[in-house]
Amino acid sequence: MRTLLPTVHRPPGPVLARGSVARCAAGGRRGVRRGQRVRRQPRTPSREVAMGMKSRRKGKRGELEAAAELRRLFGVEARRGRQYCGCDGAPDVQAAIPGVHVEVKRVEALRLYAAMEQAAADAGRNVPLVLHRANGKPWVAIVRLDDLPQLVVQLYLALAENP
Repeated sequence: MRTLLPTVHRPPGPVLARGSVARCAAGGRRGVRRGQRVRRQPRTPSREVAMGMKSRRKGKRGELEAAAELRRLFGVEARRGRQYCGCDGAPDVQAAIPGVHVEVKRVEALRLYAAMEQAAADAGRNVPLVLHRANGKPWVAIVRLDDLPQLVVQLYLALAENP
């Protein structure tokens, strides 16, 4: 006499036999047990740039360093911006320098005009200022020549308020 076993509902998806090898999200290999589903990471559309965790951390450190440099140089309140909230046009560093939009780039090879275009697009009527630092190098400030007089005025006003 045969014993009937209850049927097990398996969710759709790839099921590999015991001992099979699958690629994990980090690109390494891992063993897969029988019946275990292999999950694939969703692909990023080609228009979007996928940013790794190390890049995000480096960017965060760069923004914190830039804020500290602005506080040291000008004595103004400066802190990391709120771009993590999803607000378009939020500056990387919010400084008590009215009329200045600060964009921080902490990369080895800066695409200068692309960075300035991004800062200008996010700045609106404010002066776009790009702060850049490569590994082992000092910070540099990049501003369009036409915006330099307005930047000087804004810095002068900020320094007058914070002696």
